Order: sequence, then C-alpha cells, then structure tokens
Amino acid sequence: MEFCDIEGKNFNNGFTDVSLDRAAFSDTELQLTFKLMSLVGVNETTELCKFRVDGERLAEPECTAQ
Repeated sequence: MEFCDIEGKNFNNGFTDVSLDRAAFSDTELQLTFKLMSLVGVNETTELCKFRVDGERLAEPECTAQ
C-alpha cells in the first residue's frame, strides 16, 4: 500500500511541510497524526489517519481533520 496524499494533495508537492506528530498502534488499528502546512494559505492543519489492521494487512486509511 502506498500512502502519500491527504485531501487529494500529495506529500511531495502539495504541502510545504508534513510531519508525523504522533503514532499509536493496537491489535486492531494504527493511528497516525500528521501536522500539515499547505502550499496555499498559512494555517497548519492536523489530520488523524486510522488504518484498520486485518491480520498482517492494513486497510486503506480514513483521515479526518482535527
């Protein structure tokens, strides 16, 4: 699985800064919290992305603004 965009913006060219703020892992879920600075605008946003764990596989992420 490739995970390189949020809200249709690519991590490589859609943001001026992407940083992993927090990570948590359980038997059923991986949670990643990102701090994002968009190319347009000046406000930093926070996105929580949850990946459901199914055996040894991760499902596609569900990301929500915080």
